[in-house]
Amino acid sequence: HSRATPVSERSVCTRLRVHSCPCRAPCAQPLSCPCRADGHSQIAYIKGAPPRPVVLIHPNYAGLKQFDIDQAAFLAKCGYVGFALDLYKDVEVGDEVAASGGPNSPAFIAEVEYKLGDRNPPRDRETSEGRKAGAMHFQGAFAAMNGLLRNPIYWRGLMAAYLDAAFAHSAVESGLAAAIGYCFGGMCCLEQVRAGDTLQAIVSFHGLLHSRPTTLEEPLNPMKRLTKEQYEADIEQPVNTYDTECVVLIENGDLDGEVPQESIDEWKVEMDEHSIDVK
Repeated sequence: HSRATPVSERSVCTRLRVHSCPCRAPCAQPLSCPCRADGHSQIAYIKGAPPRPVVLIHPNYAGLKQFDIDQAAFLAKCGYVGFALDLYKDVEVGDEVAASGGPNSPAFIAEVEYKLGDRNPPRDRETSEGRKAGAMHFQGAFAAMNGLLRNPIYWRGLMAAYLDAAFAHSAVESGLAAAIGYCFGGMCCLEQVRAGDTLQAIVSFHGLLHSRPTTLEEPLNPMKRLTKEQYEADIEQPVNTYDTECVVLIENGDLDGEVPQESIDEWKVEMDEHSIDVK
């Protein structure tokens, strides 16, 4: 079904669908659990190769799309197992996008349809139809993203379940994993570090250093987010255990307006307090 329901950490099951990498006879096999059988995640690996470390690919704000799957195939050709994660559910108008994450964090109800086929932003920005489609894309994507940001317990549980599913796959060397992500995907990587997931390395590209959602008043404005104090008051907080064995590489531009110096300073204090190896 397309409605999200409250779950605890590590209680979400997933399915990995087949993806074929175009060289060296790669293959994949389905891996399913009934409570998340509607996911579109895909794993890519080389047929006949011994178990290899897995690299989780966290998509940007738009959710899983062909670009992310292509990166999984590329990583398979590089000698890893690539795993492109689907963190969003296909929703119809009126569906609950994600469960409430706190007393002042209401459930997000979809106002537009947002499914796998809607996740690539429309290229037509010149016609009224193209602009309308673009607006609906961003509305659907930001609702899905904010639904996770406002429920970090569910969000972390979903990512942990995907990692567990990967470790159980025959192509993966269990216990050896990394994660990469762009924008929202980078936030996913850092949340896995905070959750203490078993990762040896993460790389965040143009990712925020905190995981605070946009405001309810301006949900489509990435520059208008909850303050740290509002976030802690409004959102039910998960337990941070931190993966101190993980090497963290942050790739952000010096002039990135979404990652100001005060955010960098706040994040450095957090990482130093928990002895995280950052680059």
